[in-house]
Amino acid sequence: MVFGDFGELPPAERNLIREYFLNPRSKDFYQDWERAAKDSVAHLRKASAEYADDPELAELVAELTTLSSEFASWWSAQDVSIRSHCPKILNHPTAGQLAFSLESLTLPNDPGQTLTTYTPANPQTETALRNLLETDLRLTR
Repeated sequence: MVFGDFGELPPAERNLIREYFLNPRSKDFYQDWERAAKDSVAHLRKASAEYADDPELAELVAELTTLSSEFASWWSAQDVSIRSHCPKILNHPTAGQLAFSLESLTLPNDPGQTLTTYTPANPQTETALRNLLETDLRLTR
């Protein structure tokens, strides 16, 4: 698995922004961790404006503000933005460096949902992903 098994986490912890700020391995896993983390804060800032009455969202912001000084600093900057496409480079512990082109699409019939795709940016990433998938399939048989 590229990002790990979110199914192993308790439901309340299945959140990518929590991974960015509360998982100490994230800074090694995401090659451009700071940009990715700042983008996630700006995205969360937008969501918090759209869903101002959502108690779970407020709890998430409070938790991250308390547990991460970086999150607290970037949250207080009040940047709001959505990046619909960007490069993403991951340093996978077994597959090595994986380069992707990321595209985020807001679903037309459900503007609260976003579909994000990661397309391999080079043949090396395609091969590494294929090998990773084959390994995962062997392990599950």
